[in-house]
Amino acid sequence: MQSIFSCQKCGVQNRVGDRSCKNCGLEFRYSCPQCRSPINVGDAACARCGNTLSWPLRSRIAVDQPKKPADGQKKQRNRSWLGPLIALIVLIILGGVGAYIFINLLQRQPSPAVVENLTANKKEEVTPADKQPPVISDIQINNLSNNSVEIHWTTNEPSTSQVIWNPKNNSTNTTIQKEAMVQQHSVELAGLITKTTYYFKVRSIDASGNEALSAEKSFDIGRQPALTGVAVTMNSMSVEEKPPFAGVRTYIRGQIRNTGEVPLNIKDIEVTVKITVPGIADSSEVLAEFDPYPTEVNPGETHKFFAIVPNNTNPNYTVSARVLNK
Repeated sequence: MQSIFSCQKCGVQNRVGDRSCKNCGLEFRYSCPQCRSPINVGDAACARCGNTLSWPLRSRIAVDQPKKPADGQKKQRNRSWLGPLIALIVLIILGGVGAYIFINLLQRQPSPAVVENLTANKKEEVTPADKQPPVISDIQINNLSNNSVEIHWTTNEPSTSQVIWNPKNNSTNTTIQKEAMVQQHSVELAGLITKTTYYFKVRSIDASGNEALSAEKSFDIGRQPALTGVAVTMNSMSVEEKPPFAGVRTYIRGQIRNTGEVPLNIKDIEVTVKITVPGIADSSEVLAEFDPYPTEVNPGETHKFFAIVPNNTNPNYTVSARVLNK
């Protein structure tokens, strides 16, 4: 704080701490140098911000002591240099202490620019999205009974468990999806009908929503694989005349019946026609052909066949049927 200042009204020099101008009588108002709040002459600290105030020594004495006669004032003016000197010394000390504190505070604060640069240069690691479905393997049928079965399978990663199944020529059924993420799966099918073939697929979904569906497989309830059979139920022979020079052909027609307990594909059935021609010692065999549709014969159903005998005579013949690879 400076020790001498000029009056705003008359310009006469006055000392810091004077209540009014010694020339024109203008009343002075002082404020805190830090927060600019009004202060009273002689206050040791600002009432608002707590800033320590320093007053020239001569001014404090003038405030604290009663006014002296005019002669004493003249003597006091002669010694006016002492107050400003003391105020200057105090200001220098306070300025040095403040500078020291300010420098220490700057050294303690971290630099946000360095932190931001380090963060910006750091590469963020991003995990690629999983787009591969689980791999299903080792599908097994366990605990097969007359009305239930357990289906087991394995996946190469944790995933859900579900079975889609149906009997032949019937509506499709789906088990409730097991949400537990496992690699060893087990689902039970119950309420099955005996002597029925069932077809099924297993289904698994991983944590990323990728779905895997197996190929179709089947199992039989209450049936033995050896219980298959086929029999010739009827046959007949006919001779058809062709245009001139083509001769005649002998046709043998008939039908077979599935006498077993499982459906049979016509590729798994063989019908043989054995031919014996009168007057010829040798005999020959001809394999019959089936009507192309349907391709499967269910238990109790029949299917047509025919054979062409390569001669134009009326042979004796016998027809037999069997199931292949059963």
